[in-house]
Amino acid sequence: MSRADPTHTRFTQGNTYAAEGGRARAAKLSPERRREIARAGWLGRVRRQFGGDVDAARAYIADLGRWAGDPYDGDPVPRIYPHPGEPSEYRARLYQLPLFG
Repeated sequence: MSRADPTHTRFTQGNTYAAEGGRARAAKLSPERRREIARAGWLGRVRRQFGGDVDAARAYIADLGRWAGDPYDGDPVPRIYPHPGEPSEYRARLYQLPLFG
């Protein structure tokens, strides 16, 4: 496999060796360091997808969780909670002033 091959640098789904390596690395880190890494990842997502608006990111994750927890089993009855959409669409709806309110 050459360096030009795009699959060379990506993890493949079901790669047990990568999962074992990740768990081994996490086990060596202190809980404080794992929290720092998780916090940095969260803040990166907030900055990239929500323009730094932490409240909008929290609301999006909450709406996504409500949608995922909706007990929909495929019957014709619609879901109670709709999917919030992509983060960019969610932000557009969040910041848009209602025309008729």
